[in-house]
Amino acid sequence: MRSSNTFHQQINRTIVYMVLIAWSILSIGPLFWMFYSSFKSNSQIVANVWALPHPWILSNWVQVLSAAVNSVPFAMNIANTLLVAIPATIVVVICGSLAGYALARFRFRGAQLLQIFFLVLLPVPQFAVMIPVWSYMNVLGLTNSRVGLFFVYCAFNLALAITLMRGFLSSFPSEIIEASQLDGCSELGAYFRIALPLSLGPMTIVGILTFGGLWNEFLFAMSLIQDPSRMTVQPALAAFSAGQISFGWATEFSALAIATVIPIAIFLAFQKQIFQAVTLPNL
Repeated sequence: MRSSNTFHQQINRTIVYMVLIAWSILSIGPLFWMFYSSFKSNSQIVANVWALPHPWILSNWVQVLSAAVNSVPFAMNIANTLLVAIPATIVVVICGSLAGYALARFRFRGAQLLQIFFLVLLPVPQFAVMIPVWSYMNVLGLTNSRVGLFFVYCAFNLALAITLMRGFLSSFPSEIIEASQLDGCSELGAYFRIALPLSLGPMTIVGILTFGGLWNEFLFAMSLIQDPSRMTVQPALAAFSAGQISFGWATEFSALAIATVIPIAIFLAFQKQIFQAVTLPNL
């Protein structure tokens, strides 16, 4: 009987592994194909779209970075995105952590209503508020400005950051905070000395989600920025696909690969903190 149960468990485990392997291939396969295709010439792609590069052409990436979208190098579009996305991500993570801590720790009038308000904001689509946002930014003189785009990005990502951080900090043992206060810590001191170090993992997850969303954001960047020298990555990629720059398939694959490899590299750089966040509740 035991051997029969063991056999069924092995069969079930094998099926699960096969499904996971198939899912991984379907997920990673297109990225891998796009990446190695970026090192092929146009003739190699036309001859065999699935074959590996032979030889590997490293100049494609250099050509894309120096290629001009509306007379602006694509490397400047990447720099513009980083100049907006990195500060916005930092502000969202810090403000989301502080607000989440306050909602998790304090009981005040309207706290429940405020939490519901943040939850209601999560499914609001960008195109539903595009006209009001553009009107406000125009009145403030912040259209066609990286600063205006920064404020919009912060506003539209705070609700998710606050909701996620509140969920984590609500499960945080309050006895640790109370013990630190008995030792003389203020509420703010308890946050910086106790809650903040232990919530670095969830904050990293919030930061990666925020940065990934800002890196891939298109609608606000396209509508609020008209100056080519301030254009971000996604509108520049749209210009590539629209044929404003035409070096063939190799160039488009290279542009897509460059735009993909940066957020992946950031994720890999912070994967240790992500794994710590996953295992923290089991401590």
